[in-house]
Parts: sequence; C-alpha cells; structure tokens
Amino acid sequence: MLEEYDIFKNFSKQKLGKLVPAMLTVKYKRNIPVFKQGDPIDGLYMIKSGDFELKQEIMTEVEKPKPKVVQNELQDHLVLRNFNNKKIYKTKTIRILMASEGQMIGLEELCEWLLKVGSKTEQPKTGKAEEKKDNLKYEEPVRKTTLMALNDNCEVFLIKKQELYSNVAYQFNQELLKSKLNYLKSFREKRIEGYEKHYENAKFDSIQ
Repeated sequence: MLEEYDIFKNFSKQKLGKLVPAMLTVKYKRNIPVFKQGDPIDGLYMIKSGDFELKQEIMTEVEKPKPKVVQNELQDHLVLRNFNNKKIYKTKTIRILMASEGQMIGLEELCEWLLKVGSKTEQPKTGKAEEKKDNLKYEEPVRKTTLMALNDNCEVFLIKKQELYSNVAYQFNQELLKSKLNYLKSFREKRIEGYEKHYENAKFDSIQ
C-alpha cells in the first residue's frame, strides 16, 4: 500500500514493513475535522474511505463604506486621510480540493517537517535516543489547511510523526520531498489566487 505513493518509492520492503504495524485507523463523522489550520503536524494521513474537503481560511480586504463629508476643509482632510489609511478585512474560506479513498492528505506540511528533520538527522544508532530527541527541538511547521469529513463513517490511516522519525525519517529522498513540497505549495497558492481573481472580477461586475 505505502509503496504506491511516490515519497516511499525508494524504500525497501523491510523499511515499509516497520511502518505498517504503526498505521492507526481513525474514524470521523460528518463535519468533524481531521486536523485544523494552525494545528501542529501530528503525522501522515491517507484516506481509507469517505469524502473529505481540504480548505483554507484567508484574510481578504473588503470595500469600506464612504465617510460622511462635513462642511469643514480641515475636518474633511482628516476624515479622508483616516479613511484611506484604514483597511478592513474579513475571513474567507477557500476549498483547496475534494479528497476521497486512496489520497494522501496534508502532505505539504509533512514534507516541510521531514525536510527539517532530515537536515538534522542521520541514520539512528543504538544508544542515541537522547541525540535523536534533541534533533526535534526546533520550531515546527503547522497545518496551513483544515481537513473536514463530509459524510458519516469516514476513515483514515494515520502514521504518527514519531513513528516516521524513529523508523524511516533519514531514508526519505530530500530532492523528492523538495519537489513534492514545491508542487503542493504552488497548487494551494494557485487555488487561492484563482479565488481572489474571481472575487475581484465579481466585485468589479457588481459596480458596472
């Protein structure tokens, strides 16, 4: 199963065999989040069954109501200056993608984490538990998105990051992880950019 995913393609059956017993099955009901934007990274998720939505909240600038004009040149100047300098934002939720059985989700942040771990980690040796523990002391990336279950009886496989770190973190191909990270980051940013362009066009059309 794991060998079907490209980030594991260089792994031996022996190494993958160490991860299979560590795979947990977690069930979710409709509208229950698997993880939320801003959460610490807890591991690697693969969808076993059900439908999920990956989404991200962003801040967008909104059109401000025009200030009242008073019959005083100095006051008018101050009102307009404050109006031009003050920006108003609101939160928008953007769907990044819909996901279903067989998809690996939340991989962007995991690749980022694995690259940081990999840059500090060599193949673990006997008696080096404290050294491995010290390598985890850095600012970890957090989830940039929220994964939400869309129906009842959704299930995912979870391999906790401690299992990845202890067993195989040093074996991940760094160039492959960088390539995957760049692709996923670009995909997410294009989805946001596409939404913002649509939003701007809609706002422009509404004032014609």
